[in-house]
Amino acid sequence: MQARAGFLLTFAIVAWFLSRGASSHAPGIGYLDFPVTAQDEAVYSHAAIAMAESGDWSTPTFLGRFFLYKPPLLYWLSGLSIKLFGVSAWALRLPSIVAAALTAGLVVVWVHGVTGWWRAMLAVVFLASCPLFGELGRRNMTDALIMLVIVATAWILARRKPLAALAACIAVGVLCKSIAGLIPIMIAGLWWVASTGRPPLRRLVLVSGLGLLIAAPWFVYQWETHRRWFEAEFIGVELLAYGASAPPQTSAESTPRFYATRLFANSPYLCLLTLLAIPAMVSTLRLRSQARSAEPIALLASIAVMAAAILAYQYHNATYLLPLLPLLAVAAASYAPVWGLAVAGLAWVWFTSGLVGRVEKAPHPHGPAVVRLAEEYCQMQRGNELIVVGIDDDFSISTLPLPKLRYAIQGAARSEGQVTLDFRRLGIVLPVAEFSGGAWSRYSAELRKWGLPGDDALGTVVAWERAEDLAELVRANPDRDF
Repeated sequence: MQARAGFLLTFAIVAWFLSRGASSHAPGIGYLDFPVTAQDEAVYSHAAIAMAESGDWSTPTFLGRFFLYKPPLLYWLSGLSIKLFGVSAWALRLPSIVAAALTAGLVVVWVHGVTGWWRAMLAVVFLASCPLFGELGRRNMTDALIMLVIVATAWILARRKPLAALAACIAVGVLCKSIAGLIPIMIAGLWWVASTGRPPLRRLVLVSGLGLLIAAPWFVYQWETHRRWFEAEFIGVELLAYGASAPPQTSAESTPRFYATRLFANSPYLCLLTLLAIPAMVSTLRLRSQARSAEPIALLASIAVMAAAILAYQYHNATYLLPLLPLLAVAAASYAPVWGLAVAGLAWVWFTSGLVGRVEKAPHPHGPAVVRLAEEYCQMQRGNELIVVGIDDDFSISTLPLPKLRYAIQGAARSEGQVTLDFRRLGIVLPVAEFSGGAWSRYSAELRKWGLPGDDALGTVVAWERAEDLAELVRANPDRDF
């Protein structure tokens, strides 16, 4: 009963804490130095809004074209949320807020089961104060959902809960973030190898297969109905170009250095306390009691698999660190010595009280102003097509209720360094002269070959190179707004 009350109280407090910053006027605004751009959230929000408004819940779209980089679970959840509460930043972000709050609740219950309440409270305080947790926990992105899946998997194994629950974790993970959904299977496999009194391997295999089977229908559907696009975008770009090769990076640092520096900068207390906790965790592993030894095995297996997965994935992205934070919080609060927790607690109070000053992040120079201007334009209800020059808004304007939106992007027709489909060949990207000429019909047949049922995606990006091109675009399109 106490554990349940602690879970519910933690869920409510963390959900309130995350909701405070989740109702900004546009879903795509918010910038971090990690870096986390607003672009992913804006694109995911657009896909969710399109699903909810069109009633087509099977295939995500963005600006009229298929959007198959990620499976659809996040779009389904945020789309259902805006169906219930209306289109707003808060409604779009609600699934992530709930997932992050559930994760915090699991951390409290887990640590309480190992030690006691005061350490459990300390764990959630350290977790909630991590900037990455606070930011991604209130963003309409896939990271909070996959964090919940991984922490739930570790908790199920640590507390020896029925393995059938593991199937749900696998299904949710795969439908949320494709191949990252296999991480629960890897954690369970490592836990099974290291555990004593483990269940039969056959049961673990069957549960894993059940989870994959639950997630499979969407992938089978896309393979059968939009095979060419699915192969090119999901398999070719998302899995192979970003996952198995080295795409253009946000940083020239080595992979270990990139993640180590950002993990320590984001959560120094958890990093140091986890190091102090290792001797106690190793000592607990030597105990013969199955109940005591299951906890550190599941925890160490989860941390090891997550660290290996992060280092193995070729694309550098600090958001991948998010699932590690609650695992480190459990390890630090459960096994670190009392003196270490006391020192870390005092340091946390010192640094968060403002006594040593606060480092202010530089605001994005253009993004919020551009989106506010677009919102004012939207309220005018002019009914014309709108062409936005540049992507200072990180596609946030695409979440507004506009009759037709296009982007004019410098250099969009160039393919060097881009890891995408050939949108120029499809007519989705058109040079200024071709766009203004209006001879787009020859691209329709190509779009049909790729499975798109209509021409809504044609010319949604206008490519220009020189200022003269942009001036010509404005001159030749007096019936469009810019």
